[in-house]
Amino acid sequence: MKADRQATQARKFKDPDSYITPDKREILHGMDWEDRKFELWQRARGQCEYVIHRDGYDTRCLREGHDPHHKVLRSILRDDRLAAIELLCRHHHTVVDREQRQRKRDAKKARQEVSGF
Repeated sequence: MKADRQATQARKFKDPDSYITPDKREILHGMDWEDRKFELWQRARGQCEYVIHRDGYDTRCLREGHDPHHKVLRSILRDDRLAAIELLCRHHHTVVDREQRQRKRDAKKARQEVSGF
């Protein structure tokens, strides 16, 4: 996908490989990605952002956040905007990634069944 040159230039990224797509997603590299991870850590206050739903209550995980997690798999539609990522502890990052990969496999299988291939 080509970059939105005007939006990319206006953003003044530090890394020449970072850019904004025509649909306004950010693709960050190098120091731009490091800066985004720091913004994420600040937003989360260093705490895992996973929400645990139990007995009618929502509780945020109390573990320290370590991993930036893309809400939509990067392999499907990479988006490094702050709204598209969340800070997770290692445990919840593993859990969520496993669930995402399973949904991706299930969707692929369903498409194959419909197409007959």
